[in-house]
Amino acid sequence: EDVEGVMGELVAGSGFLSRQDLWEDMLGASAELYADVTEGLGVEYKGKRFQSDGNVYTTMSSGCVWNGVTTGRGYVSALVEQLRGRSGIAYYSKTMVTEILKDGERAAGIVGVNRVTGNVLAVKAKSIVLATGGYSRNAELAMEYDKRVTKEMPSSNVCSSTGDGLGLGEGVGAGLRNMELVQIHPLGDPR
Repeated sequence: EDVEGVMGELVAGSGFLSRQDLWEDMLGASAELYADVTEGLGVEYKGKRFQSDGNVYTTMSSGCVWNGVTTGRGYVSALVEQLRGRSGIAYYSKTMVTEILKDGERAAGIVGVNRVTGNVLAVKAKSIVLATGGYSRNAELAMEYDKRVTKEMPSSNVCSSTGDGLGLGEGVGAGLRNMELVQIHPLGDPR
């Protein structure tokens, strides 16, 4: 695909505020990542569209399938299976992290609560990767970073997009950046 053309659209769509080096890295690696997901993990895409230039174009609406599981769950299921197959890695499902533990100035573990059982879990770690979602369903945060947003503005985003992970990181000294670049999706009243 035309990486420069797509990058131009993405950068212009962000009002020229996004980091072009990150877009370039992401787009440059996309073909290899597509192969890793499809060939390495066995994820298939429904509704593949092959173009005359030989490229495959898909959209999230075309969905993906892994062992009969569709859309985003297909990705997650494939990745979880890979994770469970590796020694030395513990996997905790349906567990919400409530605190990042510190040892001096460095992160040293987490505390979490299993959302099904209510059991509290503490895990020590040499390092932590905080991979968290956005905050588009948190009206207060959205209003803080985007002055166009109002408390009454409806959002069609998933209810779990509340910014909890951002608060966890900030609570242990991590900096936040580009917080104004959020997609609120005010597509109508979800009620």
